[in-house]
Amino acid sequence: MAHIKPDFKSTPGPTSIEIRRCLGLDWLPELIDLRRLVWEQETGLLSEEKLVDDNDRQGVHFLVYDSTNNNRLVASTCAVLAERSNFAAHTRLPEKVLRETMVSTRSTVHPDYRGNGLFSLLVYLAGREGRMQERRWLAAYMEPGMAAGRKVSGARNLEKVASRRVEGRDGSYEVVTIAEDVNYVMSNSFRRIPEHLHPYLRETFFVDEVVGEVMSGARRFYEGPWFKAVENGELTRRQYITTLAEMHTYVRWTTRLLGTVIGITSDPELRKHYLRHLGGEIDHEVMLENDIDQLGFDVDYIKNHHSPSEHIRTFMSLQESLSFGPRRDPSLFLAAPFAAEALSAFLKKEFVEKLSRNIASWGVDNPSRAMTFITSHADFDGGTDGHWEAMRRILHRHLKGERELREFLSIVRLAQNSLLRAFSSFVEGTDIFAASPLES
Repeated sequence: MAHIKPDFKSTPGPTSIEIRRCLGLDWLPELIDLRRLVWEQETGLLSEEKLVDDNDRQGVHFLVYDSTNNNRLVASTCAVLAERSNFAAHTRLPEKVLRETMVSTRSTVHPDYRGNGLFSLLVYLAGREGRMQERRWLAAYMEPGMAAGRKVSGARNLEKVASRRVEGRDGSYEVVTIAEDVNYVMSNSFRRIPEHLHPYLRETFFVDEVVGEVMSGARRFYEGPWFKAVENGELTRRQYITTLAEMHTYVRWTTRLLGTVIGITSDPELRKHYLRHLGGEIDHEVMLENDIDQLGFDVDYIKNHHSPSEHIRTFMSLQESLSFGPRRDPSLFLAAPFAAEALSAFLKKEFVEKLSRNIASWGVDNPSRAMTFITSHADFDGGTDGHWEAMRRILHRHLKGERELREFLSIVRLAQNSLLRAFSSFVEGTDIFAASPLES
C-alpha cells in the first residue's frame, strides 16, 4: 500500500529471506539507498530531501533481506500509528477513527525483485503491526486508478477524504486515501505471498504474534483484582477456597477433554504432547483436593457436588467445542491451554511468598501445604523445560495460514478473558466469614 505502481513483471524471487523490525530512525543506511533508487531515480515520485519524513521517525520499519544474496535489502515498508503521522493532518479524520488506524507508507520493492510477492509481504507486515497494536483499519495513499495495489490489499477509496497533491522530483502528482479492515487486508495479501516463504512467517511472525497476545493477556491477569488482593494481603480464606474449588472443576473437566482430544489427534508429536499434559493434570486434581483439605473445607462437596461458575464454564465450553462435533480441531485446541498456562508459567517467587503470608494470616500453621497446586503448576508450566515452552516450540506446525492464525488468536483472547473474569469474581462481593461486626 504505497503510492507507486508495483511492477508485476515476473522476476526471480528470493528463496530465503530475513525480516528485521526497526523502530523510528533506528534503520540501516541501505534503506535510504533503496528509497533513492526507486522513489527518486526510477520514478521521480520523491526528491532527495523528502526520502525521509516524520512518519519514518514515528513509525516501525520492516526491512526484507535476500538471505541467498549476501543479505541484500530488497524491500521495505513503514507502519505508523495514524494519530502520530501526517495522515491525521491530511485527512482530518476524527481522533477516534485515527486511534483505530495504522498507516502503511513508503512500501518499496527493489526493481530486481518485482513480481514475486514481496509487495504483498510488505502489505501483510504493515497489517500485522496494526493488528498487534489493536488497530481495526489499515490505510495508505495511492495514485488514482492503481488497480494492482488495490488487488493485493483489497482496499477501497475513502470517498469523503479529498485527494491531495504530492511534490515529486519533477513536479506534483495526485494521491487518494485508501483503507480497509486490517484482517481483510492481511487475508488478501497473505494469499499472494509465495508459499515457500510461509514457513519463515509461521516460525517467526505467526508464533511471535501469538506469544505477544498471550503475554498481553497475562499482564492483564496479573494486574487484576485477584492478584491485587494477594498483593495487598487482603485475600480471605473463603476467597481462596472458592478459587481452589473452581480450579478443581476446571482441572477435572480438562482431563476428560484431553482424553477425547488424544483420541482424535493423528499428529504423533501433538498426541504425545497431550498425553504429557494429561498426566500433569491428573496430579493437579489430587493436589487441589489436598490443598482444600488443609484449609478445612468439605472435599467431598468439591469432588462430587460442586458446579462451576459461569466464567469457568465459558472457558471449559470453549475447549469442549474444539473437542467434539463439527468444529473439533486438535491444533486449535492447543490455543486454550497455551493461553491458560501462561498465567501460571510466569508466576514470580515474590507472588508465591505473598500468597503464603495471606494464608498464614488466617492461622494456617504451614501455608505451603495449602498451596501445592499453585506452586507445582508454576513449576510444571514454567521454565525453559516447562509445559508452556514445550507448546511454544510446536506452535508453528499448527498455524498453517492467516485464517488459522486469526482463529488461534481469538481463542487465546476468549480463554484469557474468561479466566480473568473468573478470578475477578472470586474476590468480588462480600465474605461473611471475614466481616467484623460494627461497633455499637
